[in-house]
Amino acid sequence: MRTLRFSCRSFVFPILLVVSFFSFTGISLAQTEGNSSAFGVFAELDLLPLLGPAVAIDLGPVAPSSGNAPPDYSDSDSVLSASLSSGLTGSILSTGLLSTDASSDIANDNTSSSATVDGLNVSVVGLLPLLTIGADTVVSTADVSGDCAGGSLTATGTTTIENAGVGGTLGLGLTIDCNPDA
Repeated sequence: MRTLRFSCRSFVFPILLVVSFFSFTGISLAQTEGNSSAFGVFAELDLLPLLGPAVAIDLGPVAPSSGNAPPDYSDSDSVLSASLSSGLTGSILSTGLLSTDASSDIANDNTSSSATVDGLNVSVVGLLPLLTIGADTVVSTADVSGDCAGGSLTATGTTTIENAGVGGTLGLGLTIDCNPDA
């Protein structure tokens, strides 16, 4: 009986050793999931008039693009224009063409998204323009790539603003950087 117990114990140890060996060799796995999303414009405002209750004004997200991998995806959307206004303030936001893209390439460990807004105009308290902001084009990009298992992910993003301008009483002396730092 003792011999049987001894041989069972000596048989279990090599099995555990083999299981442990295969468990540790699987550490360097490729990326198996990815997701990204983008939208052209989103606004959520709560106006507090001098008389009466707060007024909620919402827009968007407009022209949304998104996806979840696997499998790899490429999603895009575009809208000719978007606007936000209220009777209390007049025009708050208007745009020209909005276009977005979101994609994932799992085999190459990459997900990305981008959004472009043409003809952006923002006016805070539109009837009395306290602050106005405008730009011919605003482009934002985001990209994440690298080896998830090795912990060497790299995230990059850019924003480019073409022909930006600031006006209104609160905008005097303000400027907008065409390539703001993240």
